[in-house]
Amino acid sequence: MELMIDESTITQAAQGDIASFEAIYRATAGFVYNVALGITRSAHDAEEASQNVFLKVYRNLSAYQPGTSFKAWLYRIINNESINFVKKRARIQQREDNSVPLDTMRIAPELDNVIELEHHQTVLGKILDSLSPHQKECIVLREIHGFQYDEIASILDININTVRSRLKRAREQMMTAGKQLHEGLSHEM
Repeated sequence: MELMIDESTITQAAQGDIASFEAIYRATAGFVYNVALGITRSAHDAEEASQNVFLKVYRNLSAYQPGTSFKAWLYRIINNESINFVKKRARIQQREDNSVPLDTMRIAPELDNVIELEHHQTVLGKILDSLSPHQKECIVLREIHGFQYDEIASILDININTVRSRLKRAREQMMTAGKQLHEGLSHEM
């Protein structure tokens, strides 16, 4: 997905022009939300992260370097905000899990009651959740958003070999998690 924003609109928004910032918002809102959703895997967290992203963009637009990739600059902000929400949710979940007796915990509904599309999304979600945040961000950037290795390295401010390594480990982990889920479902049947 290419973001259609010209440099003059970015420059004007950085100088405080609200109409230009609104143009940036309209051009990027869907992208911001979809990336946040892909990382947080929660519509609520994605909405909150998106709001925070646009606040940060508004406050820091003057830090954007004209001539560089605005999409990469924006993605870095989305990624950081989304990772913060994932970490926050994990801390909250940890506290809740520690405070609820095991016999009162809800059991997930049987997969037989879920339509096939939801089943595949659930399985994919579990596989993605098995990845570390660093692995997940590389996979999302590469496989969902189609960034090249050098672009991912630039966005995440890491070495290109680190990108390769994280993607390799992520793919291996995804295969292992997929096999484990498949084996677990086979035993339930």
